[in-house]
Amino acid sequence: MGTNIKICGITSVDDAMAALDAGADYLGLIFAESSPRKVDYAAAKEIMHSVEGRAKIVGVFKDQELDHVADLAQRLGLDFVQCHGSESVEYVRQLPVKVIRTIELIGFDADGPDQEQAGAHLRESKELIETWQGDATIMLFDRPKSLFDPKWYQHAVQQLIAVKPLPLPFFFAGGLTAENVGEVVAALEPFGVDVASSIESAPGKKDIDKMNDFCRAIKGDCGGVSACAH
Repeated sequence: MGTNIKICGITSVDDAMAALDAGADYLGLIFAESSPRKVDYAAAKEIMHSVEGRAKIVGVFKDQELDHVADLAQRLGLDFVQCHGSESVEYVRQLPVKVIRTIELIGFDADGPDQEQAGAHLRESKELIETWQGDATIMLFDRPKSLFDPKWYQHAVQQLIAVKPLPLPFFFAGGLTAENVGEVVAALEPFGVDVASSIESAPGKKDIDKMNDFCRAIKGDCGGVSACAH
């Protein structure tokens, strides 16, 4: 089975179709209030109708009312809810669909000078991952929004390698591009990778060429999702 591709921040039917043609296996619809890629119910329903089951649809939420999230998930028929905030295990257990749980990684340089701090981050991340075993279906490891280190993805890869094997399948996200995603996939062999901003021409507007390049870097020139090996 190859690496799954999740293209997040889909805001239109045109972008959803282009993502499928590029080779996406998962599409992310963002409902988090603070996101420039936020979609409303009507747009989400139109996108889901157009996709017709050709990709898994993930609703992305962040610290929102449980009843609101559960209601949207059921009305839209989402395949997954992605919890991207501080949602608790108890919160997740009450959701009516499968859950992708986001964990932000600081990342560390295995050869760096502060090995004590690196060890502390390692223990904390391992404990947090183990906390979600049995309640989340998939993990998603991402970069903290306040962290802009261009080498973060390399440091985070080292952090995850140090805690493997992991108890759940996982997506890797944060700073991925067509140029570096192959390196990440080769090192981690993740269940999937997640991308949003690096394949856009503007927030919430996907760039077809960038999407194609990103997917091709993972799956090769396979002619779209229907022709890719899964």
